[in-house]
Amino acid sequence: MKYKILIALILLSVITGCTAISNTSELSQVKEEQIVLTTESKPEDLQNGPNVLHAKAQQFFYKKDLDGIKDTLTVLTDKYPTSVEQINAIEKLITTLSEKLEQEKEQEKKEAAKKQAAEEKRLEEKIEKMRTNYDLVKDITWYHDKTTTEGVDRSSFALYFGEQTTGYPWLRIRLQYSGYEWVFVDSYIIKVDDTTFNINPSNGKIKRDNKDGKVWEYYDALVTNEIYNIITAIIDSETTIIRHQGDQYYFDWFVIEAEKKALRNVLDAYEALGGKEPE
Repeated sequence: MKYKILIALILLSVITGCTAISNTSELSQVKEEQIVLTTESKPEDLQNGPNVLHAKAQQFFYKKDLDGIKDTLTVLTDKYPTSVEQINAIEKLITTLSEKLEQEKEQEKKEAAKKQAAEEKRLEEKIEKMRTNYDLVKDITWYHDKTTTEGVDRSSFALYFGEQTTGYPWLRIRLQYSGYEWVFVDSYIIKVDDTTFNINPSNGKIKRDNKDGKVWEYYDALVTNEIYNIITAIIDSETTIIRHQGDQYYFDWFVIEAEKKALRNVLDAYEALGGKEPE
Protein backbone atom coordinates (compact mmCIF):
# COMPACT_ATOMS: atom_id res chain seq x y z
CA MET A 1 0.00 0.00 0.00
CA LYS A 2 2.81 2.38 0.93
CA TYR A 3 4.53 1.52 -2.31
CA LYS A 4 1.48 2.45 -4.39
CA ILE A 5 1.15 5.76 -2.59
CA LEU A 6 4.80 6.55 -3.28
CA ILE A 7 4.47 5.78 -6.96
CA ALA A 8 1.40 8.04 -7.15
CA LEU A 9 3.26 10.89 -5.54
CA ILE A 10 6.16 10.51 -7.94
CA LEU A 11 3.83 10.55 -10.96
CA LEU A 12 2.05 13.66 -9.61
CA SER A 13 5.36 15.45 -9.17
CA VAL A 14 6.42 14.69 -12.72
CA ILE A 15 3.13 15.95 -14.14
CA THR A 16 3.25 19.15 -12.08
CA GLY A 17 6.83 19.79 -13.14
CA CYS A 18 5.97 19.44 -16.79
CA THR A 19 3.09 21.85 -16.38
CA ALA A 20 5.34 24.37 -14.66
CA ILE A 21 7.89 24.08 -17.46
CA SER A 22 5.14 24.56 -20.01
CA ASN A 23 3.76 27.64 -18.18
CA THR A 24 7.24 29.16 -17.87
CA SER A 25 7.83 28.71 -21.59
CA GLU A 26 4.48 30.31 -22.41
CA LEU A 27 5.15 33.22 -19.99
CA SER A 28 8.51 33.83 -21.65
CA GLN A 29 6.87 33.83 -25.06
CA VAL A 30 4.20 36.26 -23.90
CA LYS A 31 6.87 38.65 -22.55
CA GLU A 32 8.77 38.46 -25.84
CA GLU A 33 5.54 39.25 -27.73
CA GLN A 34 4.89 42.19 -25.38
CA ILE A 35 8.37 43.56 -26.08
CA VAL A 36 7.78 43.24 -29.80
CA LEU A 37 4.41 44.96 -29.51
CA THR A 38 5.84 47.74 -27.36
CA THR A 39 8.59 48.37 -29.88
CA GLU A 40 6.21 48.29 -32.80
CA SER A 41 3.70 50.57 -31.03
CA LYS A 42 6.21 53.50 -31.15
CA PRO A 43 7.39 53.55 -34.74
CA GLU A 44 9.20 56.47 -36.32
CA ASP A 45 5.90 57.42 -37.95
CA LEU A 46 4.41 58.42 -34.61
CA GLN A 47 7.46 60.38 -33.48
CA ASN A 48 8.56 62.13 -36.65
CA GLY A 49 6.44 60.73 -39.40
CA PRO A 50 4.87 62.48 -42.41
CA ASN A 51 1.76 63.62 -40.54
CA VAL A 52 3.78 64.89 -37.59
CA LEU A 53 6.11 66.78 -39.94
CA HIS A 54 3.11 68.29 -41.68
CA ALA A 55 1.74 69.43 -38.33
CA LYS A 56 5.12 70.99 -37.47
CA ALA A 57 5.14 72.80 -40.80
CA GLN A 58 1.70 74.24 -40.02
CA GLN A 59 3.00 75.53 -36.68
CA PHE A 60 5.89 77.24 -38.46
CA PHE A 61 3.36 78.71 -40.90
CA TYR A 62 1.37 80.38 -38.12
CA LYS A 63 4.63 81.71 -36.67
CA LYS A 64 5.57 83.06 -40.12
CA ASP A 65 8.79 81.02 -39.97
CA LEU A 66 9.50 80.30 -43.63
CA ASP A 67 12.89 78.73 -42.96
CA GLY A 68 11.31 76.37 -40.42
CA ILE A 69 8.82 75.13 -43.01
CA LYS A 70 11.57 74.65 -45.60
CA ASP A 71 13.69 72.68 -43.15
CA THR A 72 10.69 70.50 -42.31
CA LEU A 73 10.09 69.82 -46.00
CA THR A 74 13.73 68.79 -46.43
CA VAL A 75 13.39 66.25 -43.59
CA LEU A 76 10.12 64.93 -45.06
CA THR A 77 11.45 64.49 -48.59
CA ASP A 78 14.64 62.82 -47.30
CA LYS A 79 12.89 60.30 -45.00
CA TYR A 80 9.53 59.86 -46.70
CA PRO A 81 9.92 60.68 -50.40
CA THR A 82 6.73 58.77 -51.22
CA SER A 83 4.54 60.87 -48.89
CA VAL A 84 3.26 62.91 -51.82
CA GLU A 85 0.19 64.28 -50.01
CA GLN A 86 2.19 65.74 -47.11
CA ILE A 87 4.95 67.01 -49.41
CA ASN A 88 2.44 68.85 -51.59
CA ALA A 89 0.71 70.28 -48.53
CA ILE A 90 3.96 71.65 -47.10
CA GLU A 91 5.02 73.04 -50.48
CA LYS A 92 1.68 74.87 -50.61
CA LEU A 93 2.39 76.31 -47.15
CA ILE A 94 5.74 77.58 -48.39
CA THR A 95 4.16 79.21 -51.45
CA THR A 96 1.34 80.79 -49.44
CA LEU A 97 3.64 82.13 -46.72
CA SER A 98 6.18 83.41 -49.24
CA GLU A 99 3.46 85.40 -51.02
CA LYS A 100 2.10 86.67 -47.70
CA LEU A 101 5.53 87.80 -46.48
CA GLU A 102 6.20 89.51 -49.80
CA GLN A 103 2.88 91.35 -49.60
CA GLU A 104 3.68 92.47 -46.05
CA LYS A 105 7.11 93.64 -47.19
CA GLU A 106 5.58 95.66 -50.00
CA GLN A 107 3.02 97.11 -47.61
CA GLU A 108 5.81 98.13 -45.22
CA LYS A 109 7.62 99.84 -48.10
CA LYS A 110 4.47 101.74 -49.06
CA GLU A 111 3.87 102.81 -45.46
CA ALA A 112 7.50 103.89 -45.09
CA ALA A 113 7.28 105.90 -48.32
CA LYS A 114 4.01 107.45 -47.18
CA LYS A 115 5.54 108.33 -43.82
CA GLN A 116 8.59 109.82 -45.55
CA ALA A 117 6.39 111.90 -47.85
CA ALA A 118 4.36 113.14 -44.87
CA GLU A 119 7.56 114.03 -43.03
CA GLU A 120 8.90 115.91 -46.05
CA LYS A 121 5.61 117.79 -46.36
CA ARG A 122 5.67 118.62 -42.65
CA LEU A 123 9.24 119.84 -42.95
CA GLU A 124 8.36 121.94 -45.97
CA GLU A 125 5.41 123.51 -44.17
CA LYS A 126 7.56 124.39 -41.16
CA ILE A 127 10.33 125.87 -43.28
CA GLU A 128 7.83 127.91 -45.32
CA LYS A 129 7.11 129.91 -42.17
CA MET A 130 10.78 130.86 -41.89
CA ARG A 131 12.72 133.77 -43.36
CA THR A 132 16.19 132.59 -44.32
CA ASN A 133 19.49 134.37 -44.77
CA TYR A 134 22.62 132.66 -46.02
CA ASP A 135 26.08 133.68 -44.83
CA LEU A 136 28.35 132.70 -47.71
CA VAL A 137 31.58 133.32 -45.78
CA LYS A 138 30.64 131.22 -42.75
CA ASP A 139 28.43 128.78 -44.69
CA ILE A 140 25.52 129.34 -42.28
CA THR A 141 21.84 129.56 -43.10
CA TRP A 142 19.93 131.58 -40.52
CA TYR A 143 16.23 130.91 -39.92
CA HIS A 144 13.86 133.54 -38.47
CA ASP A 145 10.10 133.53 -38.25
CA LYS A 146 8.71 135.74 -41.02
CA THR A 147 6.80 137.89 -38.54
CA THR A 148 9.83 138.91 -36.47
CA THR A 149 11.69 142.20 -36.96
CA GLU A 150 14.82 142.23 -39.10
CA GLY A 151 16.46 145.34 -37.68
CA VAL A 152 17.32 146.95 -34.36
CA ASP A 153 14.81 149.78 -34.59
CA ARG A 154 12.07 147.91 -32.74
CA SER A 155 11.83 146.25 -29.34
CA SER A 156 11.31 142.54 -29.70
CA PHE A 157 11.71 139.09 -28.22
CA ALA A 158 12.50 136.29 -30.64
CA LEU A 159 14.13 132.95 -31.33
CA TYR A 160 16.09 131.99 -34.41
CA PHE A 161 18.54 129.26 -35.37
CA GLY A 162 21.47 128.55 -37.62
CA GLU A 163 22.38 125.54 -39.73
CA GLN A 164 25.47 124.47 -41.62
CA THR A 165 25.96 121.76 -44.21
CA THR A 166 27.07 119.30 -41.52
CA GLY A 167 26.03 118.87 -37.91
CA TYR A 168 22.89 119.82 -36.07
CA PRO A 169 21.22 123.26 -36.09
CA TRP A 170 21.58 125.48 -33.02
CA LEU A 171 19.13 127.84 -31.33
CA ARG A 172 19.68 131.47 -30.37
CA ILE A 173 17.61 133.98 -28.41
CA ARG A 174 17.41 137.74 -28.90
CA LEU A 175 16.00 140.16 -26.31
CA GLN A 176 15.93 143.65 -27.76
CA TYR A 177 15.03 147.08 -26.47
CA SER A 178 14.79 150.09 -28.76
CA GLY A 179 13.78 153.63 -27.76
CA TYR A 180 14.94 157.20 -27.20
CA GLU A 181 16.25 156.78 -23.66
CA TRP A 182 19.05 154.56 -22.42
CA VAL A 183 18.09 151.83 -19.95
CA PHE A 184 21.58 150.38 -19.60
CA VAL A 185 20.11 146.90 -19.26
CA ASP A 186 22.18 144.46 -17.23
CA SER A 187 19.69 141.64 -16.57
CA TYR A 188 16.24 140.34 -17.45
CA ILE A 189 13.36 139.39 -15.17
CA ILE A 190 10.75 137.26 -16.90
CA LYS A 191 7.36 136.83 -15.23
CA VAL A 192 5.56 133.84 -16.76
CA ASP A 193 2.10 133.72 -15.19
CA ASP A 194 2.94 133.06 -11.50
CA THR A 195 6.56 132.00 -12.07
CA THR A 196 9.55 134.31 -12.23
CA PHE A 197 12.75 133.56 -14.15
CA ASN A 198 16.00 135.51 -14.31
CA ILE A 199 18.58 135.84 -17.06
CA ASN A 200 21.83 137.46 -16.00
CA PRO A 201 24.20 137.90 -18.96
CA SER A 202 27.91 138.22 -18.18
CA ASN A 203 29.66 141.55 -18.72
CA GLY A 204 29.85 142.69 -22.32
CA LYS A 205 27.16 140.32 -23.56
CA ILE A 206 24.51 143.03 -23.85
CA LYS A 207 25.26 145.19 -26.90
CA ARG A 208 24.38 148.91 -27.17
CA ASP A 209 24.33 151.38 -30.03
CA ASN A 210 22.48 154.45 -31.27
CA LYS A 211 21.68 156.35 -34.44
CA ASP A 212 19.77 159.56 -35.20
CA GLY A 213 18.69 159.98 -31.59
CA LYS A 214 17.40 156.41 -31.24
CA VAL A 215 19.14 153.86 -29.00
CA TRP A 216 19.04 150.08 -28.83
CA GLU A 217 20.25 147.49 -26.37
CA TYR A 218 20.05 143.77 -27.02
CA TYR A 219 21.15 140.38 -25.73
CA ASP A 220 21.82 137.78 -28.42
CA ALA A 221 22.98 134.40 -27.11
CA LEU A 222 22.99 130.64 -27.58
CA VAL A 223 19.96 128.96 -26.02
CA THR A 224 20.87 126.87 -22.98
CA ASN A 225 18.66 124.21 -21.40
CA GLU A 226 17.56 126.76 -18.79
CA ILE A 227 16.56 129.32 -21.43
CA TYR A 228 14.90 126.59 -23.52
CA ASN A 229 12.65 125.75 -20.56
CA ILE A 230 11.79 129.43 -20.13
CA ILE A 231 10.84 129.67 -23.81
CA THR A 232 8.53 126.63 -23.68
CA ALA A 233 6.91 128.06 -20.55
CA ILE A 234 6.33 131.39 -22.34
CA ILE A 235 4.72 129.62 -25.30
CA ASP A 236 2.19 127.93 -23.00
CA SER A 237 1.59 130.96 -20.78
CA GLU A 238 -1.40 133.21 -20.41
CA THR A 239 0.64 136.30 -19.59
CA THR A 240 4.37 136.94 -19.92
CA ILE A 241 6.21 140.15 -19.10
CA ILE A 242 9.91 140.61 -19.83
CA ARG A 243 11.55 143.34 -17.77
CA HIS A 244 14.76 144.78 -19.24
CA GLN A 245 16.36 145.72 -15.94
CA GLY A 246 18.97 148.47 -15.58
CA ASP A 247 20.68 149.96 -12.57
CA GLN A 248 18.22 152.87 -12.39
CA TYR A 249 15.71 152.27 -15.16
CA TYR A 250 13.77 149.40 -16.64
CA PHE A 251 11.63 148.64 -19.65
CA ASP A 252 8.74 146.12 -19.62
CA TRP A 253 7.83 144.15 -22.71
CA PHE A 254 4.54 142.22 -22.84
CA VAL A 255 4.84 139.12 -25.01
CA ILE A 256 1.84 138.99 -27.35
CA GLU A 257 0.22 135.90 -28.91
CA ALA A 258 1.83 136.55 -32.30
CA GLU A 259 5.27 136.36 -30.66
CA LYS A 260 4.36 133.11 -28.88
CA LYS A 261 3.25 131.67 -32.19
CA ALA A 262 6.52 132.81 -33.79
CA LEU A 263 8.48 131.10 -30.99
CA ARG A 264 6.51 127.91 -31.65
CA ASN A 265 7.12 128.15 -35.40
CA VAL A 266 10.86 128.48 -34.89
CA LEU A 267 10.98 125.51 -32.50
CA ASP A 268 8.94 123.40 -34.96
CA ALA A 269 11.25 124.25 -37.86
CA TYR A 270 14.31 123.72 -35.67
CA GLU A 271 13.12 120.26 -34.60
CA ALA A 272 12.05 119.40 -38.17
CA LEU A 273 15.60 120.02 -39.33
CA GLY A 274 17.01 117.72 -36.66
CA GLY A 275 17.48 120.19 -33.81
CA LYS A 276 17.58 118.78 -30.31
CA GLU A 277 16.68 120.16 -26.91
CA PRO A 278 19.80 121.81 -25.44
CA GLU A 279 21.44 119.87 -22.64
